[in-house]
Amino acid sequence: MIIAVLTMTAAALAAALYFFAWIFPKEPTPRSTPARRSRISPALILTLAVAFVFAGVAAGADEPAESPVDTAATMTAECTKRVDIVFWTANRWRPLMRALAANPAACADYYISIPPAEDRTMLRAGSVYREVRDLGPQFHSVAEMTLGLPTGWARNWVAAGKGTWYDAGVEFRRKMAAINLRPELGHTWLLNEFDYTTRRDQAVHADGVTPGYTRAAMRDLVRGLYEGAPGMVPAPGIVEIGISQSHQNLPDVPAYKEQMKAWLQDGQFWTAMGGKIRWLAHEVYADTRYHGVPGSRLEERRRHLVDYQEHLLELVKAGRNRVLPARAFFKETFMPFPNGGGYVARGGDAFNFESGHGNTEVPLDQMMRFVSEQVNAVEYYAERHFDAEATRRIGFSWQPVNFFELPSLQFEAEVEQQAAHIAAVLAATYGRGGTSKSACLRESGTDWCTMQRPGAEFTDKWEFFSVW
Repeated sequence: MIIAVLTMTAAALAAALYFFAWIFPKEPTPRSTPARRSRISPALILTLAVAFVFAGVAAGADEPAESPVDTAATMTAECTKRVDIVFWTANRWRPLMRALAANPAACADYYISIPPAEDRTMLRAGSVYREVRDLGPQFHSVAEMTLGLPTGWARNWVAAGKGTWYDAGVEFRRKMAAINLRPELGHTWLLNEFDYTTRRDQAVHADGVTPGYTRAAMRDLVRGLYEGAPGMVPAPGIVEIGISQSHQNLPDVPAYKEQMKAWLQDGQFWTAMGGKIRWLAHEVYADTRYHGVPGSRLEERRRHLVDYQEHLLELVKAGRNRVLPARAFFKETFMPFPNGGGYVARGGDAFNFESGHGNTEVPLDQMMRFVSEQVNAVEYYAERHFDAEATRRIGFSWQPVNFFELPSLQFEAEVEQQAAHIAAVLAATYGRGGTSKSACLRESGTDWCTMQRPGAEFTDKWEFFSVW
């Protein structure tokens, strides 16, 4: 159909140019005696017409260049430390995109996940994803595959009998291809998510309705996402380990640790994931009620943040020979996912720890300080545990909620302010010469690593994950 339309368009253009050439002949040269009409070749006209049509189509489509763009090569030689930054967004992604594009970290690649449509098995229009790519070569659009909720892939596709978990992964890749989201163009997918049923290898969720995301099911799903349909380019993507039943104030942390140890020792699972997942993003949405202790020093707050943010990586390291496949996998893929834009959030205890960010019921300026201190903690840990030249990895959630019921204009202004702060912190920390200290933005005249919350108390529940 498309070829037919192009052919008809080219023929019509050729005919018009041919007629134009007869009516307006080339002017004779001074040596033309007598003057003769020098007509343009019809074959040349047809060739030019076809070229114009197909060039226009190519310019309008989201087609790959003949030589794929190497984003790493676009960074200057001064970028001795690079960073991959992932944002999972639930809403209001455009203010975030504008802020990041206005103040990008020179040595960063940004991957921005766009949520699916109301029917969670459907993607948004391709133009929405192109908005990300249009920001520049540092920006990459990500399509989210949501498993949960009544319209998610678990209940609305697999449980509905539309296919297997593997089929679901392949079908998602088909939906991506239908709107021209292709890995060779820098696009990728994000799976939301491995959760407590994956950790426990549990067949059904607590609601008794939603199928569990068992390890066998997730192996098949990720393989389908990676392979796609026949003829597609294999594409490793992003997988989140969700915060469900792993909040900072979880009542039974020792039981959680034992479940996680069992999962890490499932060598067959982690071996199967190898090469198919680019980043394993661990949701560690810290809670301000257990962070901004009045009168505390940054070093104290950072230690407790690191205990929570990096607890899974510490457990993997402590496992040594018991978890060799997991150790190899985490070394290449692990990405901490702190609480960047879950503002304002009530905390996991408000949802029986099934979902929800860590509590962020604080004024905006304290939330901004919280962001600075989380980035400071992630990079502080990286500086002490990874090679200086190693590519850094960090991710954030972005889900602004008008919890305080502010007037609409004021709320939107605060969203813009929060996005600008996140962008500035990332640009300072991961720009040329940036360090963990840069996250505090002290050069701006304000020390943003000074978070305080009345009534906050530290928790030591997470400090023992460095011991198996």
